[in-house]
Amino acid sequence: MKQSDTTPAARLRRTAVVRTDYQNFEIWKSALATEFRVSGATHAFHHRHRFLTGLAWDMLAAAALLGKKEEPRSLLMLGLAGGTTLRLLRHLLPACRFTALDIDAQMVRLARRHMALDATGVEVIVGDAYAWLRANRRTFDVVIDDIYLAGQTDVFRAKTMNRPLLANLRRAIAPGGACSR
Repeated sequence: MKQSDTTPAARLRRTAVVRTDYQNFEIWKSALATEFRVSGATHAFHHRHRFLTGLAWDMLAAAALLGKKEEPRSLLMLGLAGGTTLRLLRHLLPACRFTALDIDAQMVRLARRHMALDATGVEVIVGDAYAWLRANRRTFDVVIDDIYLAGQTDVFRAKTMNRPLLANLRRAIAPGGACSR
């Protein structure tokens, strides 16, 4: 029997404050869900029984389905954090090959520990996504750019869009593929 989201056991409580080399956030947990929060806002989300979040990640996942007529076979996620989008996409695209980059190794470890990241079957590359894109020669049916870092009071883009970055993103997209940002 599923536990109702309104029971006391389902209420989230702060369990940790995390400061990595790249960002600051809090871990909030209940028996059913985990959130990484920045200044009270959800930065990553995982629910044990639901794959839709009701948050922005649902839209990122929907955008991944807008490219080709057939389902994407490969997807590149730039900015992994807790893996929220990939967990949702794993339900929608069970056969898709996921590759994700994140600069923050500690965030990846916490996502594995608290947010069931390994259940997505993602190939995780820890490193600077922008540097990786410059050297990358692989193509993907879908590229999602969700590179944000968690600062003291809000999340922020690590780099603004410019022509070289746009060219690197375009090169990573397979013919007929899609990019979501």
